[in-house]
Amino acid sequence: MRLRLLYRRELSAVSAEPTSVPEPWVSMKEICAHLGVNRDTVIVWMKTLGLPGVKTGRLWKFKPGEVDAWMRGLGKQGN
Repeated sequence: MRLRLLYRRELSAVSAEPTSVPEPWVSMKEICAHLGVNRDTVIVWMKTLGLPGVKTGRLWKFKPGEVDAWMRGLGKQGN
């Protein structure tokens, strides 16, 4: 009986944990729409201000959460 209770507790603890889904990478076009700026502005921000992005071959990929955090950090730098 005691073994059964311990087993149930372990199962409920495992199933109660939230599963984290990795944030998807988005394209240059999608990040431009997300930020409301054009492609040239994003490229300038990457070169001069350090906007986070990864170039894979000819394509640029971005994590929207990282870009949003970067944008929030820009506001704090000005103060």
